[in-house]
This record gives sequence, C-alpha cells and structure tokens, in this order.
Amino acid sequence: MGKSLIRAKKVKVDGIKFASKLEGYMYNLLKDNKIDFGYESEKFVLIDSFDLENECFEKIGKKPMKLKSNKNIRQIIYTPDFVSESFIIETKGFKTDSFVLRWKMFKNYLHQNKDKRVIYMPSNKKECEEVISDILSRRK
Repeated sequence: MGKSLIRAKKVKVDGIKFASKLEGYMYNLLKDNKIDFGYESEKFVLIDSFDLENECFEKIGKKPMKLKSNKNIRQIIYTPDFVSESFIIETKGFKTDSFVLRWKMFKNYLHQNKDKRVIYMPSNKKECEEVISDILSRRK
C-alpha cells in the first residue's frame, strides 16, 4: 500500500482563496505587520518549452508504449506564495518529491539571474512568525 497524502485545507481570507491554512496565516501576518507583498504575483520560468526531436517511446497510463516524436515539452513555471522587492516566501507544510526538485531549480534560477532577495520556506506558524521578525529586523 502507498502512503496517503496529507491534503492541505484551503481557506479564504479577504476574498482570496489560499491553498492552505498556513498560507492564510502568513498572509495575515504580513498584512498585520504592514509589510508590502504580492500573493502569487510573480512567476518564474525555470525551463522554457521546447520541441523534442528525438524519437521517444512512452507509456501513458495503461495504454501500450508508443512513439511520441516531435512532442512539445511544456515549460516549467514556479509561482511562490508571497513576493516583494526584498523577499520571497513559500509556505510549505508537506514537501513532495516534485516540489523538492522544483525548489532546487528555483534556487538555481535565482542564482543564475543574480536575484538577491531573501528566500524563506516556513512550514508551521512559529516559523511564519520568525519570518516576519526577520523581515522587520532587516528594515532597520
């Protein structure tokens, strides 16, 4: 038997639908501390789309493996939860394998593009509060 996934409970705050209670909590902390930010307001293209010229045989679902040449490979985009000119915050309680890979790619993107914003990944309320303290301390 496989592991059961823990599904985040969606929450609505100020008319905004958040993917988790933790995102909603972070939103309220940022707002209450009068910190300027955007919610999912910036997208990063980690890998551009491309046409694969190789012959490629793949199995899709239960269908037999078949040739998929010249297949368009979609781009990989990453959208962090909260962004500003000085920070990026991704609230993440449970990290899937695919997220861990995307997060590494995102950090590489920031490195390659010399983006010096501070990045945070709080995974609980206490860590969200620590993020706020750090952001406020950097204002001085």
